[in-house]
Amino acid sequence: MPEERSHPSLWKHGAALAAVVMFATGCGGGGGGEGGDGEGGEAPGEAAAQEPLAGEGFLAMDCGDGAINAYRFSDQDGSLLAQHSYDLLSATAAAEPRQGGGRTPEGEFTTALPDCDINYEDGQDGSDSWWPLSRNQAHELAGLFIPETSQLLVTLDEQVDSALITTIGAMSSDGTVEALLPGNEGSGFSDTVGQFSPRYNHNDGRVYYLEKVPDGEEGTVKSVDPASGDVQEVGSCTDCDRIILDPYSGHVYATNFLPVDSPEYEGSWERSVTGGREYVRHFSNREGTLVGHLYVETSTGFLWTRARDSATEAPVSTELPAATFDPPEGWVQTLEDYEDSESALNGQRPVFMVGEHELLVEGDNLTIVGFDPQTLELEPEPVRHLIQGGDRTNTTPVLSSDGTRVLFRSTAPDGSSGWYSVPVDGSAEPTEIGAVAPEHSEIFPIHW
Repeated sequence: MPEERSHPSLWKHGAALAAVVMFATGCGGGGGGEGGDGEGGEAPGEAAAQEPLAGEGFLAMDCGDGAINAYRFSDQDGSLLAQHSYDLLSATAAAEPRQGGGRTPEGEFTTALPDCDINYEDGQDGSDSWWPLSRNQAHELAGLFIPETSQLLVTLDEQVDSALITTIGAMSSDGTVEALLPGNEGSGFSDTVGQFSPRYNHNDGRVYYLEKVPDGEEGTVKSVDPASGDVQEVGSCTDCDRIILDPYSGHVYATNFLPVDSPEYEGSWERSVTGGREYVRHFSNREGTLVGHLYVETSTGFLWTRARDSATEAPVSTELPAATFDPPEGWVQTLEDYEDSESALNGQRPVFMVGEHELLVEGDNLTIVGFDPQTLELEPEPVRHLIQGGDRTNTTPVLSSDGTRVLFRSTAPDGSSGWYSVPVDGSAEPTEIGAVAPEHSEIFPIHW
């Protein structure tokens, strides 16, 4: 078997959960990529491992060391319909790509799974503070999979002649990996353009990604149709290392990746103020006419909004305002220090837009707040609460594709939990879909 290694370029661009070297004529993967760990035929059964991720119901996922699991559950009774596991230990080159525009990776190459954690425990200063990751907010992880082919989007480092070239690919649950873009030649004497941060758009069936020289400032957001290989340019960006794709509007955020322990923030007040752009939550309404960013921090928050003309502007936001700077042209600093502010947020962080000027915020009541259409300032009081009270803990909400309902997980005081849905307009009580089985306790929904 080949030896293990990882490349700094993959970690820098936020794509590496783990990495392992493979060869185009690799040693095979032992078939451990489906149905869990392969010991004793544990649930889910063979039927669930063969069913596609595409279909009725909702998508969910969990992740561990060197592996990511994807699930499709029924939105009628919560039963498991499909499960696919992606394990780097079983990874090998695809002899026959599943995508019409795919190809076999060239020569020796490395695969990295995307990072899929949804929480970050900040223990560096001895505290127990919790920072939700914007790039790993549950609904933003909807773009990690191509449901029609049950593939996980990954990043590849290909060794072409003397150059190391990063590109995007797709991994099947049987362990086979294919590249989604044509091969890129490198001279070995100059920086080579690479492709990073792939995200699947459920609205148009295309994979969006960032193309740039790894250490360069200028980049280009592009999309590819994996079935045909057709590539289109979406927009340009500056100081960008990754993209985030809003699953409802299709709006693309091009931003950089500065982990909270980055040397650029170590020992600096900037670490406590911005935490790097890794800790920015992004949201957009379905029309793409209102976009926003929230700088997340344990005691301070800065909310920014901007109106845009979706008919004429490219769907890429690249100018992210810093918390301590004056607003760039077109941006409105809606509030500062949101945890201490007398506002409708009441110390809660935005999750996603549910209307043209309505925003759902985290919390057990699934509260919806509104923006003034003219000023883009937050309204002083919440618009409504989708849950009026009770003693249950309600987490990981995702919006239905038609924008009419919210799916979430609800946990009772005794620890039992289930999948529920509730109308966005607040016209009815939550409806139970089905129980969450104990073996699915770490699973969170990502697309419905």
